[in-house]
Amino acid sequence: MGAFGFLYMDGVSPNLGLQDQICALEWVQNNISDFGGDPANVTIFAESAAATSVAYLLVMPSAKGLFHKAILESGAFPFESLADNQRFAETGTRKLFKELSVPIGNLPALQKIPLAEIMRAEKKVAGRLLFNDRAFYPVIDGTVIPEDVYGALYAGCANDIPVIIGVNAEKLLLFGIMFKPGLMETIVKYSFLSKLKKLGATSKQINALLTLDRGSLSSEEVAVHSEYYHLISDEFFRVPATLFAEAKQAAGPEIFFYCFSHPALKMGVASHVMELYLLFGTITTTDVADMMVVPGTDDEVHLSQAMMTAWTSFTRFGNPNHSAMPEWPSYELEHCATMYFDFQSRVVTLPFDDIRSAWMSIVNSSILR
Repeated sequence: MGAFGFLYMDGVSPNLGLQDQICALEWVQNNISDFGGDPANVTIFAESAAATSVAYLLVMPSAKGLFHKAILESGAFPFESLADNQRFAETGTRKLFKELSVPIGNLPALQKIPLAEIMRAEKKVAGRLLFNDRAFYPVIDGTVIPEDVYGALYAGCANDIPVIIGVNAEKLLLFGIMFKPGLMETIVKYSFLSKLKKLGATSKQINALLTLDRGSLSSEEVAVHSEYYHLISDEFFRVPATLFAEAKQAAGPEIFFYCFSHPALKMGVASHVMELYLLFGTITTTDVADMMVVPGTDDEVHLSQAMMTAWTSFTRFGNPNHSAMPEWPSYELEHCATMYFDFQSRVVTLPFDDIRSAWMSIVNSSILR
């Protein structure tokens, strides 16, 4: 991870972090049968930035044949242009050299810097770029990662790999809680919205999205400008997942879309990472994310078991359906069937369709497709 995985400069192979994942998958192919596993039935799944890794692995030629199913939780290709993707990589690398007082591009000098100093510097660089650019992340290099990732999906590069992809209902509210009142709104207004405009969104289109989001909120939520959290949640999570699903399903085979909507007890919303407690059966665990811990009631245990069975059924057979939850149809453009996981899990057709249509009017040739 970090600079060791995603430095972008001459003399260093790009996307070493993803290439390490290829090495791990090759190890699985060569050794898993010794542990009772089946090298012909390998599933990879991950959450957040790691799910973005899964998205890239699905289009990387070097990953072909190393896994057979994939699950992406709250992560896909970032919503950005090809030019910005490469600029982020170059900016992070340049600022790391500057922070270490090493001439830019001087690899021998960089190799003499102790590990601890590089990690300290990368942490500073990443923190400073958090709300402007991005540092130490997969870069579309044209070799390890093909230049047109959406085009690769549409062309069927992963048409033999079934996929589950989904998001949580209230992503960015978690991050809003971490900031002082009003700060997240300011960050959204003056940083994230400017990125949308760079991608071709007009003020009229952005205001239309905000209006649609307000229409789904209570008066109390509107009073604290929760529509901004929803807008950026869509930009970071729901829209990238939707774009990925639509590109993937165009070439087949089946892809299953979900939305985790069960609220955390203390937060009252289904926030980022919340689904992991149920998927790993750790719903009574207390850890640093105390605000997201669920008490483990009978209903929560039932939901946890239903989700775990869906994931393991998909891992084994390529289909998440089982008797303890409603029939989960595959995702197709006509219906956009989405499984909403909650105490009363249900399938919703054409969810957030008006908001989706408004977003699709923004998605144009400047996006990575």
